[in-house]
Amino acid sequence: CMPYPHDLLSGAALSAVTNARATGDYHIGSSQWAVGGGAMLIWALGMLPFKDGFYSSTDIQPGGQNEGPELRPDREILMAVLSTAMVAPMDGIGHLNASRVLAACRADGFVLKPDAPATPVDACFGRAAPELCHIYTTSSTVLGFGRVMYVFMDQPEPLTPALLGMRALYGAGEEAFKLWVGQPHGGPVPRTAPPAHVVYNWYTHALSLLHPNDDQPLGAGYEGHAYALVSPLVDGWAFLGQVDKYAPASRLRFPRVTIAGGRLIASIVGIQGELVRVCAAHVAPAPTALGVPITDKAWLAAKQVGSYRDGMMMPMTLDCALSLVCEDVQFAATGTLEVIVEAPQPVAAAARRAVTFVTAGCMRFSNSRIMNETLRSP
Repeated sequence: CMPYPHDLLSGAALSAVTNARATGDYHIGSSQWAVGGGAMLIWALGMLPFKDGFYSSTDIQPGGQNEGPELRPDREILMAVLSTAMVAPMDGIGHLNASRVLAACRADGFVLKPDAPATPVDACFGRAAPELCHIYTTSSTVLGFGRVMYVFMDQPEPLTPALLGMRALYGAGEEAFKLWVGQPHGGPVPRTAPPAHVVYNWYTHALSLLHPNDDQPLGAGYEGHAYALVSPLVDGWAFLGQVDKYAPASRLRFPRVTIAGGRLIASIVGIQGELVRVCAAHVAPAPTALGVPITDKAWLAAKQVGSYRDGMMMPMTLDCALSLVCEDVQFAATGTLEVIVEAPQPVAAAARRAVTFVTAGCMRFSNSRIMNETLRSP
């Protein structure tokens, strides 16, 4: 355990070596959970970065090397899953938190992982103390859909395209904002529009679009850290996956996802008797302002009354366009099933919630219409 770099280099030459410890020994209250830095070297050498064993509950663990309590067990197991190596809860008999451990795997214990280990974002290395910057990202690239990113922040801060290395993809200004909101004819945003990504907060279940100038920290979970999915918007859909798992869009669960005929179609691998909830975010194709489609005329009117100034769109109330849609599937036998997620039906005007756009170039949702309220809570 705790190898030196020369040990790792030697191990990389041996085909029997599949993983190496990327963290220090498990001591409660230390930074031994921070797997990202060591993961960069170990993964580059063709091995998996293993996070040391941990307690999955906040119980006192009599007789253990550390008796506890572990005050942040969710951070421990989240780092273990995002490391892509073994997940090693080491609670004493009767002290393991089963629901937390099962959020890491299928019903048969098969760990659902991302494609690569979580590592620090590039922005960390431009800071005064990069070793203290614990903002990690990794992803699952789902065949037929695209790359779903996972973002961990030990100290929550605003989640922006620049932080994720996407600055060049996101434009700003009048034309970009018009493309986000809708075309002059009120139709759907075309494929040629600037990129859009949906952010799903794993702990708070909040939905929003990735905002190029966000100044609000990502909402923290009950242990103080933040964790979110960032999924590309494809033909009005952003695939999220099984959102009660730590790696919701893992390719080990979802080998393929496609969008066809306005529906999201997901292939799912599961175990006999297993119940899987599949979720996606859907963006309505034609947002409206006070029930009126946004046209060039409405856009010009907004400018004339001062709603648009100095590249900033002042708050404007619009109908809600972002929804969370989930479908449950039960496996009668072990294997692969296909589930179809349908777009939500329009709701009456009285049931719509307010949406606020605050800057040019991107939508910012003050709240969203949740289609299924029975999601996992901490």
